[in-house]
Amino acid sequence: SARPLGSIRADDNLSTLSEVLRILPDEHPFVGFKFLWYVMVRPIPRVFWPQKPTDGGFDLAQSLGKTGVLLSLTIIGESYMSFGWAGIVVCGLLLGHLAARWSRLLDLPKRTTSLALYGMGTMALFLGIRSLIDLVIMSFPILCWLVVDAALGHFHRGRMLTPASVSIARGPNPCTER
Repeated sequence: SARPLGSIRADDNLSTLSEVLRILPDEHPFVGFKFLWYVMVRPIPRVFWPQKPTDGGFDLAQSLGKTGVLLSLTIIGESYMSFGWAGIVVCGLLLGHLAARWSRLLDLPKRTTSLALYGMGTMALFLGIRSLIDLVIMSFPILCWLVVDAALGHFHRGRMLTPASVSIARGPNPCTER
């Protein structure tokens, strides 16, 4: 039977993070690269890879004996789950470096495309705090944008190779015409 709306409960991220700190590594070992591999291959449809990994190596709800719930760990919890305190430090440094590099888009001329790309990247980084999986999924529009931009740029450059096409593309030059 369907549950009434009043019975929906949201998890408390601080509580789940403290449970992860309590359980790992005493009751369950760190999962290492297993979670990162799971995140990287998760977007691949199962029709192309039926045997792809189905979990990241640790399920907090299962460890706590809870059924029918999904508990989020945040990217901090996922980093700790993978490599402990060193994972949190490395993840924080990598995300900080990525954010600093991404902010350089604001140094470009303020065009709609650069501002939109900056906005999508900032949104992906912000949502990535919730989960590394969310960061990967939210990066897809950026990757699509870059692929289309590269394809159109290659197509555009290919058409602009001859002097005749350059002058046609730019239009008449009033300085050289008499």
